[in-house]
Amino acid sequence: MLRIGFSTGLLLKLLTAEQRERWFLPSYHDLLNRLGGTKVQANPNPRPSLQFRIRLFAIVLDCILLSTREHFRRFMPNLSRRSARANPFGEISPGGASAAYGPRTVHQRRRKATMETLFHEIRLALRSFAKRPAFFFVTVATLAIGVGSVTTIFSVINGVLLTPLPYPDSSRIVRLGQVSDTPNRLYAMSYPDFADLQQRNRSFQALAASRGVRLTVLGEGEPESFIGAMVSPEFFAALGVAPAVGRGFSSEENSRSAPVVVLSHGLWQRRWGGDPDLVGSSISLSGRPFTVVGIMPPGFLPPEAIYQRRAELWMPLAFVNEELKSQRFNGFLQGIGRLRAGVTQQAAQSELEALGAQLKSEFPQQKRNYTFGLAPLLSETVGSIGSTLKPLFGAVGLLLVIACVNVANLLLVRSSEREREMALRMAIGASRRRLVRQLLTESLVLGGLGGAVGVAIAWGGVGAFIALNPGDVPRLKEVGVDLQVLGFALMVSLLSSLAFGLAPALRSSRRDLTISLKEGAKSSGASNRQERLRSGLVVAQTSLALVLVVAAGLLINSFVRLQGVEKGFDPENVYALTVSHRSQDSDRDSGRPGAPGFYSEVMRRIASIPGVVSVGATAILPLSGDYMYQSLAFEGEVQVPRGERYSVKYQQVAGDYFQVMGIPLHRGRTFDSGDGPSAPLAAVINQSMSRELFGQQSPLGHRFTLGERGLRQGVFEIVGVVGDVRTQELSQSEVPELYFSIGQTPRQSMHIVARTAEADAGILPAMRRQVWSVRSDLPVLHSVRMRDYVSRSIASPRFYTLVLGGFAAVALALALVGIYSTLAYTVSQRSHEVGVRMALGASAGSVLAMILRRGMILVGSGVVLGVGGALLATRALESLVFGIAPTDPLTMAVGAVTVLAGALLASSIPARRATKLDAIAILRSE
Repeated sequence: MLRIGFSTGLLLKLLTAEQRERWFLPSYHDLLNRLGGTKVQANPNPRPSLQFRIRLFAIVLDCILLSTREHFRRFMPNLSRRSARANPFGEISPGGASAAYGPRTVHQRRRKATMETLFHEIRLALRSFAKRPAFFFVTVATLAIGVGSVTTIFSVINGVLLTPLPYPDSSRIVRLGQVSDTPNRLYAMSYPDFADLQQRNRSFQALAASRGVRLTVLGEGEPESFIGAMVSPEFFAALGVAPAVGRGFSSEENSRSAPVVVLSHGLWQRRWGGDPDLVGSSISLSGRPFTVVGIMPPGFLPPEAIYQRRAELWMPLAFVNEELKSQRFNGFLQGIGRLRAGVTQQAAQSELEALGAQLKSEFPQQKRNYTFGLAPLLSETVGSIGSTLKPLFGAVGLLLVIACVNVANLLLVRSSEREREMALRMAIGASRRRLVRQLLTESLVLGGLGGAVGVAIAWGGVGAFIALNPGDVPRLKEVGVDLQVLGFALMVSLLSSLAFGLAPALRSSRRDLTISLKEGAKSSGASNRQERLRSGLVVAQTSLALVLVVAAGLLINSFVRLQGVEKGFDPENVYALTVSHRSQDSDRDSGRPGAPGFYSEVMRRIASIPGVVSVGATAILPLSGDYMYQSLAFEGEVQVPRGERYSVKYQQVAGDYFQVMGIPLHRGRTFDSGDGPSAPLAAVINQSMSRELFGQQSPLGHRFTLGERGLRQGVFEIVGVVGDVRTQELSQSEVPELYFSIGQTPRQSMHIVARTAEADAGILPAMRRQVWSVRSDLPVLHSVRMRDYVSRSIASPRFYTLVLGGFAAVALALALVGIYSTLAYTVSQRSHEVGVRMALGASAGSVLAMILRRGMILVGSGVVLGVGGALLATRALESLVFGIAPTDPLTMAVGAVTVLAGALLASSIPARRATKLDAIAILRSE
């Protein structure tokens, strides 16, 4: 933040030499004489005080206002002195126009008078603030915190939920697919279903399909893996975006599986340095040559709702396996469409349902639910994030209200101190309307400055939000402080100014002149009403702060419980990297091993690294959220709880995976090198599956076969039972899980995990080198330390706990400032009463108890109201808490005690000050 002296020097440059000589220097010398004259004479190089700098800053602002008014006058039409002495608006003719100057001049004169008055009132406000710098800075800082906080969260909500997707006429773009029994959820559709919908529909201008794929770019440097997509030729037309360089795909290229590819602008710049000759050239993707035919424009963002991640290259959909193209039961395509002009989503939905009924009658042997549906692409992209962001916006809204209430309280105190000033102004002719306008101008100046500082806070807050990235917020890269956000901040600042400034302004203008001008008048009916108003504001602040404190307490309690959940594995000193083995035709010619042999060799070489204790591999890392399902049919009498076939999550493992991850073995054995392709098929289950199917009996020796689309035909035997591992989230309970050996059920993509004797920062680079020593053309997709991986899995609840906790702390601090200021003013106003009590023998303890009783009564009333508000408001946090009810009584009690303890501390400061008053001096002054 700029120092006052530095910013004053910058503002002085806005004045001309004549203006500095005419306005600034006289005021500056007068300020030196009044505040700094003695120091200047005693010390030729004095260090100016803060008060001196603040008043100097106000003088410069005053000079700039005078300069602005001078420029305003220069551009106004010249008015004669004679007309100024006459009727200021001229004589109005029967036709309604000014006889002297015409209607245009009348309007200009009115505008000039308004602007002159505005400049004058702003100058008075700045001079008034310069006399009370502490009040000025506290008020502006309080408003800046409220406006900045609410603008930060609004920026995120605006960028994520309110801003249209960055495609032309994006409201007409929808995602479509097969509808399941679960309402409002779309699933992928098969290739034949997509072809029929594309051919028969009449609602879509363009209907496209895509399938995500991971491709490896080979060439210069290390091999890199990128998320790509196989798309139909209508894909870019459905989004309304064409390549900036080159072209897209043609229908002919799609039908004959032409090896062509379109690149994103970012990938083109990052991998190939923006080479303009790349279009038309050949690149290697997963060991196959592709011709680059187009480059997408910069800033193009493919929809996250389709791939879950941003794709960076696109190839024709014809590359889908021919067998998949003929399977009507196999859904793997994500549909996207652009509605025709004038076609509503309801009409398109009706047509999709009718087409689904047609397909169901044409293919009754499929026995599938042929109901198709659609959803706006924006709602599919943002998902359920609104249920998380809206409570945050409500929290910062409460924080802004608390800030406004605090400022209103400060203004009420200040208006009480200015009663004689307001009374003198009214006595010499100022109207109440004029006083209200002046006080509202001061409020608007405070609101404007607080809003300006709040925008700066919001700018940094948005950057911090993006940098911290809770992990579950889509479109985060599109969030920023734009014109809409600035307009919102301006609106909030103006409304806040009116909210906190109106009541003090009206109260000051209604003050009785006779009472106000009497010296020594200490109380009246009006002052009692003002005291009740200030007390009501304290109660409101306390109750709103308690709501935020309780909400933060719930999230903190939930986060602590989440961290204490048993994960089922030990992440300490465990490192993982992801490798995808893509078999090529050239592998068979060169004699390269398949996926099981490749991973066995990689694990053998990694095990030779010094410090490595054990090595394994897995298809799915714990807490990754990934899953695969397989249906089983058991032999013998096994009580399957859900129908004849049993559906269960599964994954493939290799090496010493269970030992590396610290997953305990409870019965039988785990896999070993003997579980190869020719060995009897073996399986390992977890405890949840054992309890669900076999109860207290031993599951060892039980046999099962896989479903129709099983990994391998044959009979598997359960050989071991291991502990439960949370594969989804810590907040989700353990589920049945089945393990296969990669030697018997091969898989291309695996996570290689290694445990070391102690923490070793160099182990991941060494593991990558060992992978490339086996296959130099395979990319390492991810490399991570499992401890960091676990930490990232709870990044979202940690982030929201910190944010809401920070808001609650600020709200509580603002409420305590309001309590302190109210009691401090009460003590100053009741100093005569305190002096009399102490003169009559009252002890310091009784005076202390009297002041504390006053503050705690107000706080207690606020706590009672706050508990009731918290019982209603915290229900919105139900989706964010884990292991605790939103209305947890213990959290409510702790929140209430926290607020009461803070209020007691804030009240004790003015109370102790009251006990140190000199009763004799007070009575003499009275």
